Amino acid sequence: MIREERKEELMKLMEESGYCTVEFLAERLFTSKSTIRRNLASLESMGYVKRSYGGAELCKTIDHVPLKLRYKKNHRSKDIIARKAAQEIPQGGVIFIDASSTCLHMVPYLAQHTEITVYTNSLEACSSLSATGIPTYCLGGQLLPKSLAFTGAQAIRMAQSLYFDALFFSCSGYDTEAITDYSEPEAELRRVLLQQSKKAYFLCDNSKFGSRYTYVVCRPTDVTKIITD
Repeated sequence: MIREERKEELMKLMEESGYCTVEFLAERLFTSKSTIRRNLASLESMGYVKRSYGGAELCKTIDHVPLKLRYKKNHRSKDIIARKAAQEIPQGGVIFIDASSTCLHMVPYLAQHTEITVYTNSLEACSSLSATGIPTYCLGGQLLPKSLAFTGAQAIRMAQSLYFDALFFSCSGYDTEAITDYSEPEAELRRVLLQQSKKAYFLCDNSKFGSRYTYVVCRPTDVTKIITD
């Protein structure tokens, strides 16, 4: 197992089990405890985990985490949400799915919908949708390397020239007053997408409840439905 794959597996095990000892992780991944310690030290330096007492756990709040790692976090909850969200897709509609890891979970459920058109700002979603035969369009703009999301003035201009039957999006924080995110360019684009959409669905797993970040995307009352696990 290469180093990056091992780090992803470590994150997944800590998500499933909570606090994990070095010995437990080494046994599960069939590698040495010294290798696990080095991997945990690397993850801690990036702000993903917290080490203590011969083991580690995921940080309570993880910002700016690469998409591939975020995709694995709360995977089961996100899959439940994605399945529910797919039921809201209008037949023959034009939809937008954003570059969040939660919305990426929707891709396997899109194939059951005929004659839809998908727009996105997610490089990963575009790649996954290429095998489905669904007409797919991606906004231009600057590619953010960790989220694999296109943002910026060019993406906003393209979004403003379009109209969507339904928008599906997620963010890092949700409370009774606001839906928020830590990424300013992604929050700005989502605000535009909300204006250009007939209906808007906010996808949110329970780990985000009560969290608030710097950039306000909208108020809970601004969306058609909040879909959660």
